Amino acid sequence: MLKIPESQNSPEVILDTDKNKLTIAGNSYLVDPGRYYQLLFNWGEEYKCPNNKVFHIEIKLGYYSTSSIQMLNYFLKNLNSRNAGKIFIKFLIDKEDEDLLETARALTYNTGLKHEIEKY
Repeated sequence: MLKIPESQNSPEVILDTDKNKLTIAGNSYLVDPGRYYQLLFNWGEEYKCPNNKVFHIEIKLGYYSTSSIQMLNYFLKNLNSRNAGKIFIKFLIDKEDEDLLETARALTYNTGLKHEIEKY
């Protein structure tokens, strides 16, 4: 289990491999997002879904800087490349925020992940 607490400019990250789930919630406008997400990247470099199980990712998008989106895109592409067809991502997005909807669409297009976008 990996848990990184939320701050004013960084999201909460909860990785629970026992439940095959990653949750990222909040804003991400960090000076160095690569450094912040390094533990998650290291885990993703090695992870293989066990016994044909699906790994679920839930992202509740707030404001994300361009560099944070690039880091997330990189992470998702790499995770999917080792686990093709076994990663499912769900985006939770404010129904009033069209920019976040476009961000979620771009991330799923760029990564090729199976996905769902839920507006709240």
